[in-house]
Amino acid sequence: MDALKKFHELKHHIVSAIAYNNREQTIDDVEACVASGEYKVWTEGQSIALTEDCVLPRKKYTGIVLAGGVLAPLQELAQKIEEDAKARSLDGVLIVGRAGWGRVLNGYRKAATVYLKEF
Repeated sequence: MDALKKFHELKHHIVSAIAYNNREQTIDDVEACVASGEYKVWTEGQSIALTEDCVLPRKKYTGIVLAGGVLAPLQELAQKIEEDAKARSLDGVLIVGRAGWGRVLNGYRKAATVYLKEF
């Protein structure tokens, strides 16, 4: 299924997630990033996650930018994103988000207001 179509089906979860991001982006900004391919769309059931690669001078991560939906499928998506990052020889997965993610995702540690899982 086309990434933009998947995004539109579950967009309401992203709208809810944006409410917590200090107005850093709007749903139009997010849709533009999905349409351009800057954000990769991951879905499982009624859950969605958007990722982008974060390339630093010495490390490369997949960043989970926004996510929303039902918790169990979101945990499954996190595992799939981790597997994809490992397969691409990235250094880990980075999440910038609410503190609650640290309680529901295994292996992540709080690094300031960012959660990080390194491989």
